[in-house]
Formats: sequence, structure tokens, C-alpha cells
Amino acid sequence: MVGFRNLFMNWINKVAKHHKEYVNTIKQFGEDFYAEDLVQEMYVRFITKNKEQQVMNKGEVNRYYVWLTLRSLFIDFHRQKICP
Repeated sequence: MVGFRNLFMNWINKVAKHHKEYVNTIKQFGEDFYAEDLVQEMYVRFITKNKEQQVMNKGEVNRYYVWLTLRSLFIDFHRQKICP
């Protein structure tokens, strides 16, 4: 079980290395206040939906997939904010 945990932590840690970049991406979309929350939601989505294969490509973070996920989360958040 320890080996599985190490493998899991390895890929999610690689994703998290770019945390500030993800927060800045959300801010560029136009959301400053909840940027950190949306990035955290992305991590939760990746973990709970077992997205390692989509997020990681040959041992590197698939930044395009991350960007698409952040954009999707931002759009969903914005819709809820406008039309609760």
C-alpha cells in the first residue's frame, strides 16, 4: 500500500508544482477572490475522478488539459454566481 501512495503522491505533486501558475490563470479569466478555491477544486476533481492518465503525459504535466479543466471550473463557477 505504501508503494501505491508514493506513486499517487508523485504525480499529484508534479501537478502541484505549478500551483501559482494555475492561480494566475484563473485570475486572467477574471476571478481574483476565488482563484485559490477553484485551483483546489481542480486538484479534488483530478484525485476523485482518477485523472492521472489525462493529466500526466509521459511523466510531464499536460498543461493543456489542466487549462481546460480550470476554464471549465471557472465557467461553472461564473454561471452559478450569475444565476444561483
